[in-house]
Amino acid sequence: MLYVSICPLIPDQTDGTITLELGAAVLQARRTVQQHLFAAVVALKNLQSVSWDYHMLEPPDTMTDFIHALGTLKSLTHFELYGQIDSVTTLSLQPLCNLHLVKISWNSPQMKAILLQVAQLIERSPNLQELVAYSLSHTVGDLPFSTLVPPLPQPLSLTKLDLNGVEITPEDVHTHIWHFHNLKSLQYKLRGDLSSLWPSLGEHNVHLKSLSTNAKIYPLLSDYLISYTGLEELDLEAKHLADNLSDVVDKFYSVLSHHHWTLKRVQLKYPLGKAWAQKPMDAQLEGILKCNKLKELWVNFLFMHGASVQECSFNNNLAADCNAISKTQASAIVFVMQQQGCT
Repeated sequence: MLYVSICPLIPDQTDGTITLELGAAVLQARRTVQQHLFAAVVALKNLQSVSWDYHMLEPPDTMTDFIHALGTLKSLTHFELYGQIDSVTTLSLQPLCNLHLVKISWNSPQMKAILLQVAQLIERSPNLQELVAYSLSHTVGDLPFSTLVPPLPQPLSLTKLDLNGVEITPEDVHTHIWHFHNLKSLQYKLRGDLSSLWPSLGEHNVHLKSLSTNAKIYPLLSDYLISYTGLEELDLEAKHLADNLSDVVDKFYSVLSHHHWTLKRVQLKYPLGKAWAQKPMDAQLEGILKCNKLKELWVNFLFMHGASVQECSFNNNLAADCNAISKTQASAIVFVMQQQGCT
């Protein structure tokens, strides 16, 4: 794997300026280094993976030359572009094609140009298996999935989909569900709802092995998880008010019991919710104790301490000595961890 970070020209630390003579010399030296770098990249005929930490101050010719250098490598299958990506209008990914992994992050609402380039890159990569798209800004609205993945003549063979700040609408589910037939890992964080996706995954026999989401749990997500076996990793954030019910909690334990032959990692995070903060019943604990392959159990919740909201976590490295929570809650969690050999 090649990791590239071409740092921009940094002004003199004393007064924030660079003399013209020094600036010209530095720019020429930097350009010479870049030319050698691009020549070296072209010579790496077996290079498969590139991770590019982009800086906004990189000159356009640097970006263009680097992409063209990568485009000469038929072996390249993994491309990651992240960093301080802003309103990049001159970047063209046209030389790249036939990728198996594309990872992109952005932090500006003025991202239409680069996202269009990514969509076209996906269109030129019919064997794409992993797609990772992250919004680095909380002020940028959720990006429609259809903006990222255009209509294609043939389905992709996606096995991993990792989205943060990308909205999958019911229309997207209907249009793009054929890209998910081979999906094994889904990480999905958003501010909206994802209820339309779970029934479609079940109907098309898409059996996830790894799921991480803050989507509403009950009833469609929990029903989907009980519809098949083989789940290995489960990461849920129960943040919706509709999920703060004892029936939802009981369904969650049923999911764990249902996948007890395969579960290796469970992570649960929930806000102020009395239903989730109760000591598990004996039947619920028995369901967890069936998970004999469980290697990691991580529980995180918020609690009121006076007038403030504080956070407490339990995992395989944290003992149950937090006085701010009840001993029954602590003992229940640690009891499970001890039975699984996590502590």
